[in-house]
Amino acid sequence: MAITYNNTDLFKFVGFPLVNLNWSWGAVNHVKKQVLLRCWDIEIQKKSVYIFEAIDGDERLGQNERKKQLNFVLNDGYKLFIAIIDKDKVKSTEAKWVIKNTRQFVMSTDKISIENGKFYTNIIDRISLREFKKQTESQHSTS
Repeated sequence: MAITYNNTDLFKFVGFPLVNLNWSWGAVNHVKKQVLLRCWDIEIQKKSVYIFEAIDGDERLGQNERKKQLNFVLNDGYKLFIAIIDKDKVKSTEAKWVIKNTRQFVMSTDKISIENGKFYTNIIDRISLREFKKQTESQHSTS
């Protein structure tokens, strides 16, 4: 059985606000110092995840936002998490993402590596969406 989330449901559920519903591919939780990015399932090779490519002159809003999010991780000590999205299940006109039972979690990651302008990270572990949400809520209640 699959759970279908629209563009904002996943991020609302775990407490990470999207800046824009049309072009945001991730969100930052400044209280927890965490970044949550969506990545296509086809971008994963074994435990390595392709997360971004810096292209000179690319001024798309989503690209600029992802650069800023990655800078929080690279320069400010934020922790990076990945939500894996099934590319073949996307209906872009409806902005729907389907997360299979095996994908009802986020991935904790290792350091970001940069090779020829492409950004990668390694998956360390998976955390259920419910557990991830609990961690976010408990952090807010202790802050």
